[in-house]
Amino acid sequence: MNLLYKTGGDIPHADDRLADDLLLRTAFAEIMPDITKRQIFLAVLTNPLTSPEDIAYRSEILRDLMSSDALCGELRCELNSLTKLRDEAQRERSKAYSSSKTGGASLRASRYMLMLFAKTTAEALKLLSNLSIALAARSVRSQGLLALKSRVDELLSGREELTGLCERLADYGWSDDNVSATVGVNIDGDGRIALCRLDLLEKVEGETKKSPLLSNIFKKSEKTPERGVKVQNPYGNVSEPILSEGVMATGILLDRMIRDIFDELCPLARELAFYETAAAYIRAMREKNVPLVYPTTADNSAPLDLDIKSLYDLLLAASYPNVSAVVPNDCRLGNHAGVLITGDNNNGKTVFLRSVGTAQLLFQAGLPIPAQSASMKLRASVRTLYAAAEKEFCAGNDAGRFEQEVRELAPLIRSMPENSLLLANEIFQTTAYAEGAEGLYHILRYLSARGVSFILVTHLRELIPRLGRDAQHLEVGKDHRVTPIG
Repeated sequence: MNLLYKTGGDIPHADDRLADDLLLRTAFAEIMPDITKRQIFLAVLTNPLTSPEDIAYRSEILRDLMSSDALCGELRCELNSLTKLRDEAQRERSKAYSSSKTGGASLRASRYMLMLFAKTTAEALKLLSNLSIALAARSVRSQGLLALKSRVDELLSGREELTGLCERLADYGWSDDNVSATVGVNIDGDGRIALCRLDLLEKVEGETKKSPLLSNIFKKSEKTPERGVKVQNPYGNVSEPILSEGVMATGILLDRMIRDIFDELCPLARELAFYETAAAYIRAMREKNVPLVYPTTADNSAPLDLDIKSLYDLLLAASYPNVSAVVPNDCRLGNHAGVLITGDNNNGKTVFLRSVGTAQLLFQAGLPIPAQSASMKLRASVRTLYAAAEKEFCAGNDAGRFEQEVRELAPLIRSMPENSLLLANEIFQTTAYAEGAEGLYHILRYLSARGVSFILVTHLRELIPRLGRDAQHLEVGKDHRVTPIG
């Protein structure tokens, strides 16, 4: 079961370079104060999806959760409780196993472990029931939440019988001196409990009677006489170890079942942190009247790789008290090898680059982007390379700024598959402009030959005639407006 990835998968590590260069940490710190949720969100955001089906899967779940403000919170509350129960059970399990190994497999220790596992199973079933109720109370339509509902209902099949067994096991006052037991568990071909019997024989004032608390949980057994004659135990000292092993085996069966449930559902609590942050982002933009749109996916035959109307920079939109001070820009990028962005200092070249990169990541995370309309092409990967002059050097770095940029660029280029997008900001400007332009020209041509597109903010205007029609040229004016040139 997975709410982030249609075919399953763990939450990856965040791409720190991407998050830092695009100032994503700063932007979402304005939106989500919870650091843990923000880190999970950024880990997902900086590892973009690459198929329309996966993007639609995630977008549909987000729409379902946004349609009911309480649903996401209720699901996360129950899943957090399930995770807490798992952790508590793990601690108690470790103590119990340690005690049984130290003191031997005594009947008392086995009974305690059976009661522990039964209590944990009963509590987990209650939490699953709460999940089922929360999902059933809403008209969920997304494939992901419908699959979750179906899975929870499947896990709850036979709940009443199993809950009855577990509650009786957890509540019954066991004593080594006055109770003996017969344990029997049968599993059918589908791995379900088909028959479960636990008959307790309780000695009362010389009589032996079957305890009504636990007799015939699943199937009615033959009637046992209420009175009997006490006979000598033919098994001697081996009877307690045999019974202890039977009780322990039943407990282990319950433990394995509940561990499977924990392993499948507990990770969903972390996945919901992504949706909580996404919902907070949507609400923050709506409160400021910033338009939001889910982009359509442009195929390879589309005339434009990117066609966005009135794109806002997320960081400025999130941090400015008055969003009217933020200048939105249209962004129409054709099927060129790349894009060159020029303009005077402080005109907003880097802001525009950042807004495009952030929009690409939001789109491929299944989220709306801050714009009026958008059609975007999917990228195999998105990478950034910012000028070394804007970064601090590590202690012991023996390279100059230009050499450091070359060292960073070489492995970056090798790791980018075809149809990737490189966002570069004022690189190769720490050496003479003519030399920087010459070296960068050949690198950009190499990228193009590998099928990698680039968007480059630069002062190296020598690149414009050299790249010619292979690169689209955009100029950012003093009013922060972006204008196509040529």
